[in-house]
Amino acid sequence: MPYGNLFAAFGAAPNLALGLLSFVYVIGSICVYASLIYQISIRVRNAPEDEAPARPFGLPEAILAGLLTLFLVLTINSAVSQPSIQFRARNLLANFLFTAFVVMVIVTLLPFRGFVLSSMSGFF
Repeated sequence: MPYGNLFAAFGAAPNLALGLLSFVYVIGSICVYASLIYQISIRVRNAPEDEAPARPFGLPEAILAGLLTLFLVLTINSAVSQPSIQFRARNLLANFLFTAFVVMVIVTLLPFRGFVLSSMSGFF
């Protein structure tokens, strides 16, 4: 059932429903980020003083971040030049596999550089 028919069946205008959904999404996002900021500030205040400082990011991480940023900019540039999107199962699967590959490369390389992923991600 198309969205227009769905909203018409409930007697609501599509713009009103989408606007309300967007508002709820923004409020929920603000609550999540406020909670994360609060948890991080508590963690920093309660950190032991004799604990070794966190390992800073170096040149290899900066190069990786630069390459990922370049890839993102190139992706945005190609999306702007081709506004029509073809949502096909093959395209979505290829996108998912590529994203999983990029994440796995990052997750694999960071421990080799001496970073502890569980403490970086907050899962400790």
